[in-house]
Amino acid sequence: MKQQLEELRFRMQEDVLDNILPFWMDRTVDEKNGGFIGEMTSDGTIRDDADKYLVLNARLLWTFSAANRVFDDPQYLPFAERAFDYLTTWFWDHENGGGFWAVHADGSPAVRSKVTYGQGFLLYAFSEYARATGRPEAFDYADRIFHYIDQECRQDDHYVEIARSDQSDAKAALAIAPAGQLSMNTHLHILEPLTAYARIRQTDDALRALENMIRLTAEVIYNSETHHFNYFFDQQMKPVSREFSFGHDIEGSWLLFEAAEVYHRVSKDRDRADHWLSRSREIAVEMAGAVLREAMDPEIGGIYDLGLPDGTIVGPEKVWWAQAEAVVGSLNAWQISQDGWFLDQALIIWDYIEDYIINNEEGEWLAAGRDSKPEQNSPFLVSPWKCPYHNSRAAFEVYERVNQILKV
Repeated sequence: MKQQLEELRFRMQEDVLDNILPFWMDRTVDEKNGGFIGEMTSDGTIRDDADKYLVLNARLLWTFSAANRVFDDPQYLPFAERAFDYLTTWFWDHENGGGFWAVHADGSPAVRSKVTYGQGFLLYAFSEYARATGRPEAFDYADRIFHYIDQECRQDDHYVEIARSDQSDAKAALAIAPAGQLSMNTHLHILEPLTAYARIRQTDDALRALENMIRLTAEVIYNSETHHFNYFFDQQMKPVSREFSFGHDIEGSWLLFEAAEVYHRVSKDRDRADHWLSRSREIAVEMAGAVLREAMDPEIGGIYDLGLPDGTIVGPEKVWWAQAEAVVGSLNAWQISQDGWFLDQALIIWDYIEDYIINNEEGEWLAAGRDSKPEQNSPFLVSPWKCPYHNSRAAFEVYERVNQILKV
């Protein structure tokens, strides 16, 4: 067990320090327009006039802030500062609050819509920047976006896809959910930043919001019969879809447990904190096990994208981010259950990533495995969705968890 853990930590640490982070530091800084570039194709070609998207830039702030904190290395701080300055200068709506979905290369607004998913990543990024640096302006922006989400994006106990007061370009939300529907994806990426925010602010409002999202995830979004998340919902949060998103499921398995752990650590309501911690343990193991049994390619490893309750794989591509999350979800399930099978799966998936996902030619990771059909693989290394957040976070999580387990 010790050897497996040390091997996984070493291989993932080597990738993030020698491949992922240097790629973004050396090749994506936009010296002409400020901030970071918006698009690079898989052959390294940069499009100077590409729009820049909120999700990518918030994830860059999160990544470099976390790298600075996890490795205690100041070389990453200037890149976090660059991302923070660009987000607060160009993406932040200084008149109404919240972040625009996209800006043009020159910084002028391209899509003014306030998509809830994007606001969640602003909260995630500002909270991590505050945690890593302790800077008052980081806490200030984290507070601002938390209250914006709570006031503009929350509807009763759930979250709408776009801020209620801003319907300037509601079609932008269709990138997350079909028209008229609510998504598991948005709620998952509200749970995640609420956890990060509760780490830096243990206010009554922060804990109320976090506990509500833990409950909603465990009792409404999680399907206890299938051991998967329900994917889409109507406006009353009733499930309206059949497919499973395997990557979101195994990502959610550890994010829910992380949320319950943080809530348990800071909440004064011990009974509820104990309940959610216990329930999240059960869900994490159930859901990780279901994904690994149903979505793993038995021949070469890697998990598929989408499936149905009857076992049919309807999304056969092996997307990059899902593989990263599967490593963390497997390790988390092993930590909870001590079932060695989960640790074995983490190493099998990392083998797949090294063989089929890491881009040895240009750096970073390919958008999908080399064994996926060519038409299933995105041509981008950098895009609105292609970023260093999932793969770097997986390395950070493994590094910190293994160090804690082995008491390094």
